Amino acid sequence: MTEVVFPGVDQLLGQASSACGMNDFGDGFTEGLGALVDAIRADLPVNAGNVQQLSGPILSLLVSRAWSERGWRERPDCLAMPIRAPLVVTGIPRTGTTALHKLLSMDPQFQGLEQWLIGTPMPRPPRLAWDTNPQFRAAVANQQAFLDAVPALRVSHEVNADEVDECLNLLAQSFVSHYPATGFGLPGYDRWWWQRDETDSYRRYADNLRLIGADDPGKRWLLKNPGHITHLDALLAVFPDACVIQTHRDPAKCIPSVCGVIWPARCFFQAWQTDPREIGPRELWLWAESAERAQRVRGGAPGAVLRCPLCRFPSTSDGGGRRHLSAFRPRSRRRRGTADAGLDRRQPAAQARPPRVQRGAVRPERAGHPRALRGLHDAARSVRAMTRSTS
Repeated sequence: MTEVVFPGVDQLLGQASSACGMNDFGDGFTEGLGALVDAIRADLPVNAGNVQQLSGPILSLLVSRAWSERGWRERPDCLAMPIRAPLVVTGIPRTGTTALHKLLSMDPQFQGLEQWLIGTPMPRPPRLAWDTNPQFRAAVANQQAFLDAVPALRVSHEVNADEVDECLNLLAQSFVSHYPATGFGLPGYDRWWWQRDETDSYRRYADNLRLIGADDPGKRWLLKNPGHITHLDALLAVFPDACVIQTHRDPAKCIPSVCGVIWPARCFFQAWQTDPREIGPRELWLWAESAERAQRVRGGAPGAVLRCPLCRFPSTSDGGGRRHLSAFRPRSRRRRGTADAGLDRRQPAAQARPPRVQRGAVRPERAGHPRALRGLHDAARSVRAMTRSTS
């Protein structure tokens, strides 16, 4: 296969501008983008067979930035809107974060980050208007094409355009993120990224939440990203009254599982059969260091950790397993005599979403109906226990 030179920063900006018809990408991101380009050129053999796969996610992040900049110009009022006590789900990947996130997203008191709005941030349109929205339709087609190209992800981690998704790609707009190295395999970028402070990335992320929720500013945010445990200090600096739910599982089970999710995607991006043994050491290092970082933040925060019973989440890809839930919140923000997380449990969650969106929360045909529902109900009881006052 003929080797080619991976596009530089200016070329990528030009390609992204042609793709979206916008040329304002904001500022403060070119150092990270440059480090990413340098790492791709140094760490990977780039050729005509993989240059499009490698540049595609980068162009998507740049297009997402352009939509954010446009949205803030059109709705500058949103930037002054407060974000009240978001509920944040995090934990080492494959510890049940997605199952818990989907379950909680059924509750009508929350708004979440739908996948298509992560790619094209804008004030969330009314749900009934999505099917005729060109950006939504394009997101559906793009996600379908990606799952067709990497069918293993339909089993291990399927996400659809109209469902809530994790914050990772929105945070990655700043190009200071573990996301590129996870997908591509870039030790050079890992070394650069690990030494960086992600607080500015979280500030931009918060402004994106304000933009997407601009027409419903009083509704509480439900957020999820395993990578939050790497930078809990930055998250709490930007969202000081956040309530964080951290999921736990035996690392001997979850690390092989996350490697199984990454491997087919990396084979797609690199356009060859990557040796799966190359993935494990990096993921073990990353999540061990991240868990230790999170523990230090939790230990130094003036708050309490609430313990809950073990519960079993359904899984068809790695045999399930016992997951443990814990939650913490800075003590200064806790309220006596009310739910610790400030949740409103008066409205039935069954009324949370229209049927089309509900389908993403529990898919009995894939998860084994009775056990899946029992596992999710166990998780719901655990979350309710965590949110009761400990006074």
